[in-house]
Amino acid sequence: MKDYIDNYLVSRDSSYIQEIINKIKSAENRSNGVLTNSLVLYIAEIVLVGQIDQRVYNEFLLAILNGLDNETRKYYINAVANQLRYPNSHTQLFSCALLYMFSECKKPIIEEQIARVLTERTSAYRPHPWGVLITLIELVKNPRYEFLKKPFTHCSQDIENYYEKISKNFMADSDVLHNN
Repeated sequence: MKDYIDNYLVSRDSSYIQEIINKIKSAENRSNGVLTNSLVLYIAEIVLVGQIDQRVYNEFLLAILNGLDNETRKYYINAVANQLRYPNSHTQLFSCALLYMFSECKKPIIEEQIARVLTERTSAYRPHPWGVLITLIELVKNPRYEFLKKPFTHCSQDIENYYEKISKNFMADSDVLHNN
């Protein structure tokens, strides 16, 4: 898979993206998160050492995201969310990537899956990883994402109350991490 990633980054040929998607979706890799986690970390390492810029990284992750089925996409989003930890450049990279995917995906099901992964991680017992919290807060509070206008935020009164609570109670200025 590393060769497909490296070849894509050099040529920007979308056939490499399809090969990566096929590998992730294969039966032996679908529910085994090792390959997906490795993909997410490998490409991030390339960004963090300056070989490609974050825009290319975000577009790469989005292309993969759009090519996956619902089940595999959930594993993929979780692989990205697993990297949302304490304040550092690594967490910022993954947080910005998730926010980019949310804003650019143009598919309501993907927006809902991203929100669901973050919500599940913040509705469990504390302590919550800082990166997960700040990403969800940014998503809810930043008008750019129009999060509270999405239909899935109104699917039940409990969910609606949860997001309203985040909107009202967390930082007035949530762009501690993101200067978008």
